[in-house]
Amino acid sequence: MKIIKSIIIWSIIAVILQSAVFFTADKYYKNSLMNTKTTEVKIEDKSTNTKNIDINIPSSATKVESSFDGEYLSYYENNILNVINTSNGKKEIVPAEKNNRQIYSKWLPDINIIILCEKSIENPTEVSIYTYNAENNSKKSPTDSANVNIKFHLSSSKDKISDIEFSTAMNTFYIKTLKTNGNSDIFFNDVNGNMNHLITSTEIGTIKAFKNIPGLIYENLSDNVITFTNNKKSIDNENYCILSTDDNENIYIGVLKDSTVTKILYGSREADISKWYSIDIETPVNKDNIIMSKENLYIKYPENSYILNKQNNKKTIYKGNFLAITSSEVLSLENGKLQRTKLN
Repeated sequence: MKIIKSIIIWSIIAVILQSAVFFTADKYYKNSLMNTKTTEVKIEDKSTNTKNIDINIPSSATKVESSFDGEYLSYYENNILNVINTSNGKKEIVPAEKNNRQIYSKWLPDINIIILCEKSIENPTEVSIYTYNAENNSKKSPTDSANVNIKFHLSSSKDKISDIEFSTAMNTFYIKTLKTNGNSDIFFNDVNGNMNHLITSTEIGTIKAFKNIPGLIYENLSDNVITFTNNKKSIDNENYCILSTDDNENIYIGVLKDSTVTKILYGSREADISKWYSIDIETPVNKDNIIMSKENLYIKYPENSYILNKQNNKKTIYKGNFLAITSSEVLSLENGKLQRTKLN
């Protein structure tokens, strides 16, 4: 009988203790969840406020550019690269390596990384390649197949880098240099990181690469043709100019009249140009005012401060000086302040 009483008493005590524990835990976790909920609301408010942060670019800035998604802006001040996070306003300074000076930079077309070219001060024909990842503020020197930092040599210290085109899916890129006599060299960096001369001392205009397949298309001004490097194909370019390529490996070419584009032809590089599609342009425009995005073709009218979407024929009016187009916005600078305008 005593044993039964002891079991009952200890059972009652256990129930009381258990209830006390559950009550305390309930109070604790309820308060904890409430605090968590409050914290979440604060975070959401903070995220919303970042959209209204003022991003100002100094009047002394040069080569102001945007990353593909508008999350970052870059510019040079006193020959030093600056990168601004447009979501929070934080600025990072990207200095040159010791005994180098920065001579060229360009954002990759689909990731927030900049490719940097730095010239050696001691050996001014030697150029080193670097990458800067804006998302984690890291600068690196890519290497070739022998694990050696990627470098190449200009034919003259007076040569300037005028363009870099990327085949991002192929992990390759092309560098165009400009000589004082108007000729150019093109260097090719292959998938193994090996840098080689591709074209030497030819008068070259616009160059474009393809994202998913090897090969370069360029304006050979010496012979007045548009040339494809991989299939030895060419197009008479007396009345044509290269505008762009897209992710489907189509080429976009402008039909010229009095140095302005009156029509756009586009199609596969494998098809004859007579079988390409055409897009009429009502008012002839400068080739630099034709902008290709992944989704649409736009015509820029800077004198009237608007962008025309050729797919839906809708206008987007912006403020200040045009900077870039993302998938959803027009970015511009008005009195040094970044403006965002939603695309129509």
